[in-house]
Amino acid sequence: MAAATKKVSQGDLNVSIHYETEGEFKLLIDSFNKMIREIAQSRKEMEEQKDGLRRGKEFQESILQNVRAGILVFSSQGLLIQKNATAMQLLRIPSDSEGKGAGEILESPELSPLKEPLKELFEQNLEGQEYQCSLSIDGEKKEIGVKVTRLREKDGKPGEVVVVFDDLTQIIRAKRLADWKMIAEKVAHELKNPLTPIQLSAQRVLKNLDQGEEKFRQVAREASLTILSEIPTLKNMLDNFLSFARLPSPRFKETDLNRLIEETTAIFREINKGMELTLALDPLLPSLLIDPEQINRVFVNLLNNAAEAMNRQGSVRISSRREEGRVVVDVEDNGPGIPEQLQETIFLPYVSTKEKGSGLGLSIISQIMQEHRGRITLDKSHLSGAKFTLEFRT
Repeated sequence: MAAATKKVSQGDLNVSIHYETEGEFKLLIDSFNKMIREIAQSRKEMEEQKDGLRRGKEFQESILQNVRAGILVFSSQGLLIQKNATAMQLLRIPSDSEGKGAGEILESPELSPLKEPLKELFEQNLEGQEYQCSLSIDGEKKEIGVKVTRLREKDGKPGEVVVVFDDLTQIIRAKRLADWKMIAEKVAHELKNPLTPIQLSAQRVLKNLDQGEEKFRQVAREASLTILSEIPTLKNMLDNFLSFARLPSPRFKETDLNRLIEETTAIFREINKGMELTLALDPLLPSLLIDPEQINRVFVNLLNNAAEAMNRQGSVRISSRREEGRVVVDVEDNGPGIPEQLQETIFLPYVSTKEKGSGLGLSIISQIMQEHRGRITLDKSHLSGAKFTLEFRT
């Protein structure tokens, strides 16, 4: 029995004592053999579990390394514990970066659009974020879609943070090409409207060159008036197109959004005295890093759209509030709203509810909000009209 015990202590569980005896010694031997069998079975089950965990980890690692999206996993303390090849290649992350903090790994100024939201998430204990940002990597501009998710431990405490990001450059480039193709077709169509009477007027002048002087003077005068009346239409169309195509990059600075809204609406009230304008602004809003001129343009455009839709006689309400990781502003009115058939495309270039509208106003607003890492959405207002919701990241 001593020899068997020694073998067990050395890890050999293929031991069984065979000894013909009776009484307490037999009971002891049977108990010893049973214990060894149970230990052997437990070890087998543990080895199977370890093997299952190993295969599961290998499977997980295989998926991690072969997905097209970049993946970074940080501990609850903000230290990198896992990454995949796409992340290393896209963000130029060194292979020995495990155990380093997000700030150190993403310390390059080019990666600050990716680093700042992560910093906010850890500092403010947010559940997650989803956004799109532009990165300049090795001199090449890339559009990156990012989704950040915080996991929770069983006791509810903050756990690991998973960052998934994808290179959307080619997708966005293809979409922009499609958008510009649509814009070009729309511009060509719109240009025909004023060019047609201009062409007809010029042809009429040529046709009457050989007529009497008095007749020709009358035709030339009428043709000139027609041409001059169409020139402002052409100029306005080109101005709108250039304002869309040449939208400058935002110049961010700390801004009190409530104050900006109050200043913008004060001017609106003076111009539209027949309208009712109500403000419901959250006094505890944090300051935002925005371009005040561009965001002022957003509110001016939305307010003017509402005023024109209601013949400057209706009601407009602007409210602001703070939600997790963002500031939300609703601009709603009691006008006719947006026709259902246009609601899915209203933010595309040259889509308008107005007969003579350029169709670029809401598209420019959408572009401005994207440049601010925010977004604008359309909903139905409880006032019965349209409600536009602006979301800003804090």
